[in-house]
Amino acid sequence: MEDEGKTKEQLIDELNELRRRVAELKESEGEQKDEGEALSDSREIDLEKLTKQKQSALEERYRALFENSPIETIVVDHKARVTGSNLAKGKPGGRIPNIGDVMYKDFAGKHEINMYNELMKCMKSGVSKEFPKQKYNGSFLQIRISPFSEGAIITSIDITDRVLAEDSMRKSQRQLRVLAHALESSSQPFAVGYPDGRIMTYNAAFCKLTGYTKEELHKVKYFTDISPEEWHLVMEKAEAKIRQTQQPQRFETEYMRKDGSRVPVEVFEHPIYGSDGNLQNYYLFFSDIKNRKLMEGALREIEARYLALVENNPIETVIVDGEAKVIDSNLSVIYPGAKPPNIGDVMFRDYGREFGTDMHKELIACIKSGESKEFREQKYGDRYLCIKMSSFSGGAIITLVDKTALKGFDTSLKALKEDYRRMFDSIGTATVIIEGDMTLSMVNNEFERLSGYARQDLEGKMGLIEFVAKQEAETVKSYYTGIRDGAMPTEYEFSFVDRKGNEKVMVSRVGKISGAKTYIVSLFDMSASEHELQLCVDELSQAHHEFTQYAQALSYDLRTPMRAIRNYVDFLREDLEETLKKDHKAYLDGLDRALREAGDLVEGLLALLQINEKGTPTEKVHMGDFFRELIDALRPLPDINIMIGGDDWPTIEAQPILLRQIFHALIDNAVKFNNSALKLIEIDWNAVDDEAFKFYVRDNGIGIKQRYKDKIFGVFERLHTLEEYPGTGIGLAIVKKCTVELGGSVHMESEFGAGSTFFVTIPKVKEKTH
Repeated sequence: MEDEGKTKEQLIDELNELRRRVAELKESEGEQKDEGEALSDSREIDLEKLTKQKQSALEERYRALFENSPIETIVVDHKARVTGSNLAKGKPGGRIPNIGDVMYKDFAGKHEINMYNELMKCMKSGVSKEFPKQKYNGSFLQIRISPFSEGAIITSIDITDRVLAEDSMRKSQRQLRVLAHALESSSQPFAVGYPDGRIMTYNAAFCKLTGYTKEELHKVKYFTDISPEEWHLVMEKAEAKIRQTQQPQRFETEYMRKDGSRVPVEVFEHPIYGSDGNLQNYYLFFSDIKNRKLMEGALREIEARYLALVENNPIETVIVDGEAKVIDSNLSVIYPGAKPPNIGDVMFRDYGREFGTDMHKELIACIKSGESKEFREQKYGDRYLCIKMSSFSGGAIITLVDKTALKGFDTSLKALKEDYRRMFDSIGTATVIIEGDMTLSMVNNEFERLSGYARQDLEGKMGLIEFVAKQEAETVKSYYTGIRDGAMPTEYEFSFVDRKGNEKVMVSRVGKISGAKTYIVSLFDMSASEHELQLCVDELSQAHHEFTQYAQALSYDLRTPMRAIRNYVDFLREDLEETLKKDHKAYLDGLDRALREAGDLVEGLLALLQINEKGTPTEKVHMGDFFRELIDALRPLPDINIMIGGDDWPTIEAQPILLRQIFHALIDNAVKFNNSALKLIEIDWNAVDDEAFKFYVRDNGIGIKQRYKDKIFGVFERLHTLEEYPGTGIGLAIVKKCTVELGGSVHMESEFGAGSTFFVTIPKVKEKTH
């Protein structure tokens, strides 16, 4: 059975070849008969017999191939009429072509093209033709037309399953491409990894998450390369659980971004298994949980605040839900012995005694309206409570403040106020309390008598400025503005006008009440005691004159014995020079130094006393020329640099001797209290207003601590020992007294270790004093 392994096409070709040869043999036989009857009868018999045998074998082979072929086959003649078919065997019960049916006209359904025309063309041309896919009544056929000398053989193979499979595959491929595009463009970071931790692929969102480009991530071999070491164990445990359960796992880790920062992520790792059951890949979906971590931190903070608000809050607090049921309370913490509300109790119904108001009803109304409500002094047993209900979306917070003790304090406070009023009224001097806007908030009996108004017309209705003479009103207002800024003295004089228009000279003493924007003002009537005041002034002037004379006489008298002691010290040093021991010499040096200091002290006292002496005339002094002459007279050493400001110095009327004492002392201090290698002293000025100038001396010395800035202007005040810095402690006292004598003021700004600046304010023209 050598033909069993041959294909249908090969058998058809052999059959066609045999038919061709038979035809040739017949033609050859006819020609031989025409040429002559030379051939013998035996040869004709042998050839006919051989032909019949061969034809019989071919027909038998053709029939076996035709009938047993699994391929639908139809044989047609030159007019496309069916001469044979195996469709009855391939489709039992189905309609089959009858012998003589015209193929594609009398038999067969509707094709995509005119198959009858195609069949006729194929037979005329003698060329085989194949139609790879033809839709036929809902199926797909692969049709081949193979012409031969007597017609054609038509084969049809049902390829519906293959076409559907190919369509399904193409659809799956399209879906895969869409899915791949969706994953690539998705904002969800995604990656595919191998079981050993290597990275297979990833999308753009994963690049953005890690901060690397795709080219840079291609060089990263393992996920552990971009994960901190402390998170490796977490990843290993998750993958071990995947292998154990064959189920996806969700876990948290961190990745190191390219810039070195860490980003917390949640990983959903999904295993992919092959047909052999082995783990092939991991699909990893990442979620940036930085915001979630922040929210968790915020939630922990809120929980901590909630704990502080409820459990550690010293105020009784109860939290209820939308039905007024208790969900939390701190009453057990504040009152350990008291019965607290149980969780689930309906507040003000199941828990609590009687109140003056139906508090349960009020609570429900508060929750429904979403508005807060406060109840002051609700009596609850022997307690007085201030209750506040603050609603929120899920219920309300109830706070209860115990006012029982405060109620007792109120009673005591009322008694104290009454005592204070009686004491205030008993003051023998007219006294008022005024607000920041000078409104009279409280007056005593003496002020009522002084002003001529009743208390009910004064308190809260009138201001102190209404009792000031019109020509002085603006001055007094300015004074109180200065009082608030701490730039004015606490006493001032003004003309007081009472209800009847009587004018009196009053001295006002102002004191600021601590912790409040109010002042207590005492008024002294000076009109009735001008004579007594003048007598006191005369007595004080006389005493001051006598004291000055005594001090001057004492200072002059001290000079003589001090000079004698200094001479004796010099005599002893000369006579005993060769026999003086080291200790004795130190004693004499100390005595000599003490004498010099005493002399400086006496000279300083004389200078301080002479400041008030009469007869020192004022002159017009150009301050630029004054400073240049002063510095020339001082002859500063090379390590002292004294700088004077510009050329536009002002001219003032003052006593030159006092100016010299002021600025000589300030320059001396700037040099004396200075450890710098190069001592820098700057002198300059600026205008305060139209009436005065401010001159300053700035140095780079040791500076003064702020707490000593007022103390340094006192007589004999020293901040250092004589061994550290020489001096008598009188220099700055002289500066202050001379400045006051000129009608000005002095103050200092300093930073310890960074130098000091002394500001001297002097009027353009010294006012005449009496």
